[in-house]
Amino acid sequence: GKVIKMYVDQEFDYYYGEQIKNYIDQLAQVFSEMYVTVGKNDYNSETNYVRIPIVYGSPDKVVSAIKSENTQNKPLRLPMFSIKLEGINIMLDRKSGTNTEHRKTVMPVGGDIKKDLKVIYRTKPLPYNLNFSITALASNSDQMFQILEQILILFDPLLQFQTSDAHYDWTKIVDAELMSVDITDNRSPDNDGRMVSSTFGFDVRGYMSPPANIKKN
Repeated sequence: GKVIKMYVDQEFDYYYGEQIKNYIDQLAQVFSEMYVTVGKNDYNSETNYVRIPIVYGSPDKVVSAIKSENTQNKPLRLPMFSIKLEGINIMLDRKSGTNTEHRKTVMPVGGDIKKDLKVIYRTKPLPYNLNFSITALASNSDQMFQILEQILILFDPLLQFQTSDAHYDWTKIVDAELMSVDITDNRSPDNDGRMVSSTFGFDVRGYMSPPANIKKN
């Protein structure tokens, strides 16, 4: 057959802003300071509060990892959260135009108007909903009830959080909405009845932003 060669004259500009990773980190941070109380703290603490760690991965893999290390010297490390990005949907109802560009003139404090005046060219970001599942794993029902109550009170059902401190970032305020709660009692003979779980579904209303172009004017 005939070989067809294609040539592209336009130079490809690589850009990666770790935006999806930042959304994962920010949502995980919301759950990173949750605690449960236990009768006796095994961590040599003055209180009986135990902080719940959170890891990225599917709950099945997290459970398998916990079980594989469950020995007399290494008991089950519960409670624990697992977070996983399940899907991404573009939200056209939040889209405002195509390739719409916004220009903003900025002047640094104490700058010279002839030398330091700049114009920021920004393309409107694309709105997406990021679908997350967060699974809480606990060793008994009392711990699970503590976790459930903290989450249900925190999300009402929306929670707003800030993703950056950038002054000109118009996507730094993000909404996370609690969409579903699935309570599962997955006790089985192989884990000796020491693990219960609940899975929470969240929609994070975020954006994918192209890089801003800053020019001196």
